[in-house]
Amino acid sequence: MCMAQYERVFSTTRLPGMECDELVHLGAYETHHIAVLRKGSWFALDMFHKSGAVLRPYEIEEQLERIIEMADGLKPSVTESRIAALTAGDRTFWAEARRNHFGHGINHYSLSVIESALFCLVLDESTPENSTEEAYLNMHGTGADRWFDKSFTLIVYGNGKAGMNVEHSWADAPVVGHLWEHMCVGEAVEGCYTSAGRCVQRSREYSRTTPLPKPNHLQWSLNDAKAKAVIDQAYTSAQELISDLHLAQLCFDEFGKGLMKQFNVSPDGFLQQALQLTFYKIHKKSCLTYESAMTRTYQLGRTETVRPATAASGVFVKSMSDSAKTNKERLQLMKAACAAHVGRYRDAMSGRGVDRHLFALYVVSQGLGVESQFLKDALSEPWRLSTSQQPQKQTNIWEPQGRHQHLVCSGGGFGPVTDDGYGVSYMVAGEDLCFFHVSSKRSCSETDSVKFGEVLFESLREIREMFYDATSTEDE
Repeated sequence: MCMAQYERVFSTTRLPGMECDELVHLGAYETHHIAVLRKGSWFALDMFHKSGAVLRPYEIEEQLERIIEMADGLKPSVTESRIAALTAGDRTFWAEARRNHFGHGINHYSLSVIESALFCLVLDESTPENSTEEAYLNMHGTGADRWFDKSFTLIVYGNGKAGMNVEHSWADAPVVGHLWEHMCVGEAVEGCYTSAGRCVQRSREYSRTTPLPKPNHLQWSLNDAKAKAVIDQAYTSAQELISDLHLAQLCFDEFGKGLMKQFNVSPDGFLQQALQLTFYKIHKKSCLTYESAMTRTYQLGRTETVRPATAASGVFVKSMSDSAKTNKERLQLMKAACAAHVGRYRDAMSGRGVDRHLFALYVVSQGLGVESQFLKDALSEPWRLSTSQQPQKQTNIWEPQGRHQHLVCSGGGFGPVTDDGYGVSYMVAGEDLCFFHVSSKRSCSETDSVKFGEVLFESLREIREMFYDATSTEDE
């Protein structure tokens, strides 16, 4: 399996361009700091001693406490506190602002410190009370307190909860999920904190003889009226995007992998049929559906499209509202739909997909100056239902179905890719547990993330009852 994406986890930033962005990655010895945001002020925190040794956890804790104390005594201007909003919107607008207002002097220096950082850390004062509120904050915050260009921004909230905001161009979700799992589960299993929540100082760790250097508070010169106007415009645009997002983070704990195994179908195929049924019940029709499949068995492979809305799936979905069909027949139709889905998934993972091939043909046609209406039409069809399954366990340091069940995470989500569609991320988290992240746009009167979640749960229950009835009839 190709591991190239892991090379870009740290020290990677997406830089805006007038026509095309550039993904910049620094080598392991080129950068040694993280960028920290607290109360609108940015800081650079070196993660290494002069000897080259990495700071111990308790030393990082000490430095972060210093940053909190420093930030509490600062009063950044509104413009300074909103700089990150430039990374939230139109890329050409950001490229122009970067060239005009961050191309030299102290602004250039401070920006380069953020862009060259290992990653960004936000010490957020917010205290999300539920998973959906936390999902909103992870995805966008205020629009001005996440550096959306960075490979990832780690966010720690005032109530101790934590999350991540991830830029997508450098890697795919399983890589980020692996990082998150290793970090969160690892420290929980190893017992890295005292009962008071402080970092444990191991007896084998040396005692420092010299004090740690003071974190560097980044300065800005943004008094120019044009710079203020540009940042204000970026912030306003970010607020518009935020206000249009409708998000629901859902936990379904009535059944999970256990029942799906009884069906003798793949869990992914099972949930895709539930999603197809849900969309059909709400909109009275099927739609072009996207699901990503990894192609990392090939060098530098990323993803291919599965296209779960198969003919077999359509037949099953319609059978659920066809009174002439028995549950036995519906069960067989669902198994056929799941089998078709598995076949497409295997084809996609094995380089036998359709969409990347069509895209390659389109790129070649553009290079040759050949117009192809077929390719234009094929690649412009809207994905009203964009879906992705997240893996639950990628390390061997824990037992999510056993003594570490309390460490199970709901995973992450993403926004809709069309104005009238849904973004659905899902995870089969256990024998009796599934998580769903559903997103849509408030500006669309046809979509509603909460309603989609409610109907999805109804669909899951209907499929379960159909299965129980069909199998009980077989036993008689």
